[in-house]
Amino acid sequence: MIFYTHRGDYTVPEQYVFVTHKGVTSPFQDLIDAPEKLRSFIITNWDKHCRDEIRKQPVDLSVELKEYINNFDFSIFRAKQPLELLKEHAQTRYHLTVFGAPLIDRAVPPSPPSEVTPGETGYVTQLFAVIGEQMGAPVLSHKEFSHIDKYRKLFDRSRITFYSTEGLKELARDQMADVRFFETLLDEFGNSLYHWYSDIAASGYQRLLNTVKGSQSIQLGSHALAPHVLANDREGMCHQMANEGLVQWCE
Repeated sequence: MIFYTHRGDYTVPEQYVFVTHKGVTSPFQDLIDAPEKLRSFIITNWDKHCRDEIRKQPVDLSVELKEYINNFDFSIFRAKQPLELLKEHAQTRYHLTVFGAPLIDRAVPPSPPSEVTPGETGYVTQLFAVIGEQMGAPVLSHKEFSHIDKYRKLFDRSRITFYSTEGLKELARDQMADVRFFETLLDEFGNSLYHWYSDIAASGYQRLLNTVKGSQSIQLGSHALAPHVLANDREGMCHQMANEGLVQWCE
């Protein structure tokens, strides 16, 4: 670096960091910690360590190059040990995919609030359509079928599983620092379940049931979220797709 900056190939960096896969040795670290000793070591050992190691042609320590070294700011040099580098990398969104580091324990999935929130409008509207299709009348509120055990359980379970996958989304956002992991997982479910939710011969209710059943057998392979997907998440993914308008239970 000293030779090429002296020659003008590039400018002197503000900081120059040595990184090796096993870390630097103590004698070298001692020299880095004492810039004047490092300067003296380089000049004294130029012929031994530098002359024939920079390029194919020998590089002699000329008067000009020695003067350049004597005026060089050796405080820009430092070393970074592997553990220090790994700790820094662990703060980025790429650490999990590169090293496969385990996430901290997943929080208990949140329970759905007592009232439907605006963020649930998409899939809840579709559930009303499915239940209304079965009842033979339009449904605009869960109160209209709360007395029918079959439909009340379907509605309540759908909300529980939807919120379970909301917990998975939070895990991707907060612990992986990248909600796109959840988005790509949703795409995986959407592509794998296409023939279940697009069956034109089935009723809306049957499409929903078939898709939910199909979701339990999808192979997620090496997806980053795969180890953290629960059974309820798989079912909730179907409602997440409905919420995003990716599926339509009723024609």
